[in-house]
Amino acid sequence: MEKNKVKDGKRSTTDEAVMQAALQEILQGRLRIKEASSAFGIPKPTLYARLRKVKKELSESQTVSLMMGLKKKEMVNKFASQQIFTMPEEKNFVGYLLASSKLNFGLTLHNTRELAYKYAVSIGREVPASWEVNKKAGQKWARLFLKRHSEISLRKPEATSLARNSGFTRENVELFFHNLQEIMQQHHFEPSRIFNLDETGLSTVLQPPRVVADTKSKQVGKCVTAERGETITICAFVNAAGATFPPVYLFPRKRQHPEYMEGCFEGSVAFFNAKGYMNSETFLLTLQHFKTQTAASKDDQVLLILDNHVSHLSLDALKFCRENGIHMLTLPPHTSHRTQPLDLSVFGPFKRYCATAFDNWMSARVGNKVSLHNIARLSSEPFRKCMTSNNIKAGFMKSGIYPMNSSKLLVVFESTETASSSVQENSKPPLPPLMMIPQSNSEIIQDASAQGEIIEEVNRQDEVVVQESIVKDEVSRQDEVLVKESSEDDEVPQETSPEDDRDNDGAIDLSVPRQISSYKMPDPNLHKKIFPMAPLLKPLDLTISSDIQPSRSQLSFGGLEVLKPLPSPPSSSKKIRGLGSTLVTGSPEFHRKEEMERKKHMKEENMHMKEKNQNKTTTKSTKRKIASETEIPKRKRGRPRKLPLSDISDISNKI
Repeated sequence: MEKNKVKDGKRSTTDEAVMQAALQEILQGRLRIKEASSAFGIPKPTLYARLRKVKKELSESQTVSLMMGLKKKEMVNKFASQQIFTMPEEKNFVGYLLASSKLNFGLTLHNTRELAYKYAVSIGREVPASWEVNKKAGQKWARLFLKRHSEISLRKPEATSLARNSGFTRENVELFFHNLQEIMQQHHFEPSRIFNLDETGLSTVLQPPRVVADTKSKQVGKCVTAERGETITICAFVNAAGATFPPVYLFPRKRQHPEYMEGCFEGSVAFFNAKGYMNSETFLLTLQHFKTQTAASKDDQVLLILDNHVSHLSLDALKFCRENGIHMLTLPPHTSHRTQPLDLSVFGPFKRYCATAFDNWMSARVGNKVSLHNIARLSSEPFRKCMTSNNIKAGFMKSGIYPMNSSKLLVVFESTETASSSVQENSKPPLPPLMMIPQSNSEIIQDASAQGEIIEEVNRQDEVVVQESIVKDEVSRQDEVLVKESSEDDEVPQETSPEDDRDNDGAIDLSVPRQISSYKMPDPNLHKKIFPMAPLLKPLDLTISSDIQPSRSQLSFGGLEVLKPLPSPPSSSKKIRGLGSTLVTGSPEFHRKEEMERKKHMKEENMHMKEKNQNKTTTKSTKRKIASETEIPKRKRGRPRKLPLSDISDISNKI
């Protein structure tokens, strides 16, 4: 016998159809395990392990159904004997993870392992000893779980504020596209006349790029300018045709510094204020630069899409736009991460190119720092590289602005709404679909033993409670199905409602078989559409099959939403602070803005007059107080004597 034989690493495989055929023969009692192993050419240990796994997963009634060929159940894979969960249970788990991610509350790998342990314990699965000690699933299970399900993976999320999470709703997006469609139908703008304006901050200290370093080193450093740098604002302009023009730089300086713009992108302009942020005054200057570059006029109008920041909505800016043929359409508040073309496809590459340019500059000039004097020069080449026609067009296409396609954004809500539909019932265990009722007495199963098996199966499902709301929904969907029961005394059939067979808790008493005399069903194929795999009077499997699309009221994740409730979806009825998507240069909005500015001006004048009067009153009261504090001696009788000249001079000096 050859010693130290090296295995070739290949594992014998068995056709899944052959394996299922062998299992079918064994379960139906026609062949034994040894005979099936010889007949189908399957190793006996492999066949025995698969058979034990099948019997463990299937209940007694399900095994009988499989023997009789009445139920088709997806067979577990050939390595399932080593898995903790079945494939349907893992699909429920994957669905829960995707639902949490769609709601911007995704689970980390550590949280996923903890939830997997709780899920296994809640459904009565045998878990390894290490799971019990650590109270979470093992790392090997997590790695193989991700490998089995390619639709999920570890991703680095983008920080999304609560305002963005609640502001991006279907109503806000539909309102924006409604306004966009109206103005496009009125003016028929060409792609070269549809512009997007947005600001972004650029710091002198950016995240350095990756470097080649020692694999064993725990910490790798890279020199930057400072711990925290100074930030400037860059305002960029792009159009739907894929073109751009020189940007606007805003520096945090009160005085003008022309030397800051040496070597900048040709044609760029710079403005200076105390903080380096956009305000009403600098935005008006920005609009003048925009008019110069686009040659906008009332004869050649343009559409400008931008966010609704307060600096963009001053009355002077709106007057300037109306006088020069610039139509300003604002985006919904807190939605620029999905609706702003510049945010979607331009500013990301721009920041990465700037980080590389800053790092190369510091590496070539050891000891020098990136400051406001050279930030415009260093950002000119990254601006030219990121402002490509393909990047700009991709941003407009992804946002659905041009070509106008609202489904680019509305499709996001379909999966989110489906995922969040189970949140409304996350405190209840998953409910099974209703049983089908036969159309006549001839279809009622007469075999008492069969009915006894059904009753026992229902009793075993202790956690399953058929609630009243589900029954009412089903009755309404079936166009007010009339169920009439015949009495034992052959009396006239009387109409009964589902509430007649309910107990005190509101659940249907399934322990008593019901005699059905008549059944009205407008659509004879309705039961096939709702429950395509359900035999008559047979409880369905609680797992959700992939070919059956459950309704919103029946959607659940196998009890996972009870262990860890999903977060509440953003409420569309909640009022968001700020103005929504609006054509601010339109007549109604412009007049409303004028009225607001007039009231604001009157309020400021009233406050000024009030302060002025208050100052006058304060001056008079001060004089009275000083005069009262001066004691004037009086005689006890008669008129008060006259004060000497020295006392009078002291009082006048105090006043």
